[in-house]
Amino acid sequence: MFKLVSKIDVDSESFKKNKERYLELVRELKENLAGVKKGGPEGAVKKHLDRGKLLVRDRIDRLLDPGTPFLELSSLAAFNQYDNQFPAAGMVTGIGV
Repeated sequence: MFKLVSKIDVDSESFKKNKERYLELVRELKENLAGVKKGGPEGAVKKHLDRGKLLVRDRIDRLLDPGTPFLELSSLAAFNQYDNQFPAAGMVTGIGV
């Protein structure tokens, strides 16, 4: 059986610095995705809910088979554009069961 051998020194300063930056970027990505999943500006979300409507991701959850995953595509489309007034470019696309 073939064994992969790495020459990476996980104790080196450069590795530690790169890992720290990577974890910072992952945290930033998770924050950005959480912001997108809010569904838009607070006022717009409240107005939508006050009309008795479901948010798009809530509707998708009801369409999916219980307990199955949904792979959302293009979550960060239009990110940092138009003052972030259109999360996911105003649409949700993905793959689900």
